Amino acid sequence: MVRKKTSTEIDAKGFMAEFMRLKRGSVTRRHFLSVTGLGMAALVIGGSRRTSVATSEGSPLGKKVSLATWPNYHDPKTFEDFTARYGVEVDVSIIGSNEGTLLALERGRVWDIIIPTQYAIAAYF
Repeated sequence: MVRKKTSTEIDAKGFMAEFMRLKRGSVTRRHFLSVTGLGMAALVIGGSRRTSVATSEGSPLGKKVSLATWPNYHDPKTFEDFTARYGVEVDVSIIGSNEGTLLALERGRVWDIIIPTQYAIAAYF
């Protein structure tokens, strides 16, 4: 008795072709459009919700804020303008690497604000 192939079954040659397509990262137009459509729908639905913003007076600003950031990442005039406007000096420390910054934190170094690379953010928590 010969078994009839169903629409979901695939032979060895078809399996290898599909496997190689996926391995290459090839995406069909149908798959791309369906995933993109779902993403857009999620954006539209998520962006249509009303949100409320909690505000508070907060605590008074100190005299200095310490910032760990990358070289040439910010215009120094921005910090000068911030100091002139709020009376808070910005103490900038230059980051050489995410790993070095994390090591400094583990050894007790403290900054008020750290600007790591996106991939390294999880390591800081």
